Amino acid sequence: GMNRARILDMEERLLASVRRILCTSQALLDRFKDRFPTYLLTHGVDLDLFSHPPKEDHPALREVPQPRVGYYGLFDGRTDHALLLEIARRMPNVSFVITGPIEGNIAPLASVPNIHFTGPVPYAELPAVVRSWKACLLPYRMNQLTEKINPLKLKEYLASSKPVISSPLPEAVKLSAYLRIATSLDDWLQAISEAVTGAWVPDARATLEMLKSQGWENKVERFLRFCAGQVVAPE
Repeated sequence: GMNRARILDMEERLLASVRRILCTSQALLDRFKDRFPTYLLTHGVDLDLFSHPPKEDHPALREVPQPRVGYYGLFDGRTDHALLLEIARRMPNVSFVITGPIEGNIAPLASVPNIHFTGPVPYAELPAVVRSWKACLLPYRMNQLTEKINPLKLKEYLASSKPVISSPLPEAVKLSAYLRIATSLDDWLQAISEAVTGAWVPDARATLEMLKSQGWENKVERFLRFCAGQVVAPE
């Protein structure tokens, strides 16, 4: 819905005033690295918050039947509504939870009995939402926009030690040793089924070990060193 030419012109005027660029994905770094000192700084994670779930489920899920799988965060045009709709229809005994603000028309999804929109919850309460999920989902459409994104929720999902299933976002593919990449409807159905039945259990120890270097404290240190013009080792 935006004027692409105008947005790109505004971006160029902004870039004229900068000396360095931090990028949250490899695709963005590749775009700018020939013009500026550029550094890849992916999102961090509050490991303590997401790796220690509370003892009870969030009240927003009180009426949602189990088993549950879900997605949290902004639910907008980047999310593959058609894919999610078809998955939910094929798995009527699984509850699909969507937590977060909504942009766009969700009427077709809201009409499906096993898709549940809870609305947004405070950030600190997200672990209580995820607590009872059998899997965390990243069902993004694949296009020029999503190929450049790096969802903040990706590492938060992983920190919860739940099975994580994602569309083939480049930044998710990098972490494919710790999650499942689904490139087709059948991939999604199989991965969700295995997560729900317990046939797929992630290696939580290996995942949490990987995430130890991804805390926000580490990211802040790298950020400040880069802004000061110091040499920062690649992530």
